[in-house]
Amino acid sequence: IVVTDVAGDPATAAAMMLDSAGRPVVVARTGMTKVGFLRRLPNGAAELATSTALGGEGEFTAVAEQLGGGYVAGGWRDVAGSGDEEIRALVVRSDGRVVAAGRAGDRIRVARYSATGSEELASAPDFGVVTEERAEGVVVEPSGRIVLAGSGVTGGERRFLLAALNEAGDVDASFGGGGLVTLDVGDG
Repeated sequence: IVVTDVAGDPATAAAMMLDSAGRPVVVARTGMTKVGFLRRLPNGAAELATSTALGGEGEFTAVAEQLGGGYVAGGWRDVAGSGDEEIRALVVRSDGRVVAAGRAGDRIRVARYSATGSEELASAPDFGVVTEERAEGVVVEPSGRIVLAGSGVTGGERRFLLAALNEAGDVDASFGGGGLVTLDVGDG
């Protein structure tokens, strides 16, 4: 077990990945208004630990490695008037673009950013009968199709869902029924 004190603040790990060098990378909430970043060597020795203030309550909830080194993290921050949005998943495409997925209110939201950070796409697709949607995972197929994993409420029950969007962020109707497949995973 390896324990890291991040500036004396209570820390809660939120997302983790192994980078291309085999180093564990963790993003965390470190207090009510701070987020932390931690990288360890494969043997567990500390390599990097830092914490920074957000200017409001928030946390990182996803992390991905950028091409050529570096990391990108996403999450949420409580800013007056900003709405109820959060990033829950990130993927870096082979061209360096970053695709972020999560929710905006009760709808799935997907955004794509250029390798330099400019927003290229913002989409809140309409899946019809599904409400209270959220994306928790995202992959981008070689064709550019965006596939999301998450959950939503349909027929009064929360269900696991897979959804597909084309590269332009529109619902890919060729996937499942109208771009969506749901699975009832029970009451648990």
